[in-house]
Amino acid sequence: MESISIVHVKIKKAGSTELLNADDELAVEEPLEIQLLYGNKNNRIQKALSVTMRTPGNDEELALGFLFTEGIIQHRRQVVNPPASFAANKVLVTLIENEEPLLQNAERNFYTTSSCGVCGKASIEAIRTVSCYKNPADETRLKAALFYCLEDELRKKQALFETTGGLHASALFDLEGNFIMLREDVGRHNALDKIIVTANRHHH
Repeated sequence: MESISIVHVKIKKAGSTELLNADDELAVEEPLEIQLLYGNKNNRIQKALSVTMRTPGNDEELALGFLFTEGIIQHRRQVVNPPASFAANKVLVTLIENEEPLLQNAERNFYTTSSCGVCGKASIEAIRTVSCYKNPADETRLKAALFYCLEDELRKKQALFETTGGLHASALFDLEGNFIMLREDVGRHNALDKIIVTANRHHH
């Protein structure tokens, strides 16, 4: 099946004495506009929150993860099921009636490049984000040796990176180092946003 995350192109490879025709695979980068629909039954408000440059695929996860990591929503249960509808490079996330998003936390301010999660912040102060989530003490202990094998496992699962060499990845493992899932994107913050809602469910 053709991947929407990869484009096949014709290139010229420069050898020591000649130019050679070759086929190559590149990571796709396209804009995604994240919109939010919220409010009470008689006063539904639709608002465009952000445009992010991303690798197409898992756009619903990306939109939900963005809303969660930016503190606009705090729980998956605030969102209807199914949570999103789609148009060309647009995703609309709908909150259940009377759920109010924390829009003062929407500081990526409409345009975010794939290269940096800081780009698009409204001000220097917005970078110094104070989390709205409680961070209780965690007594989890892991064997140090576990971390040495995670990178190898991650690389084995990075199918898009293997073919393009141009993508970041975020992966979810359990406490024994067993692989659960992986998401790839041209933006490292997007890769994390694509996986964090699932990670949050596993944590709870």
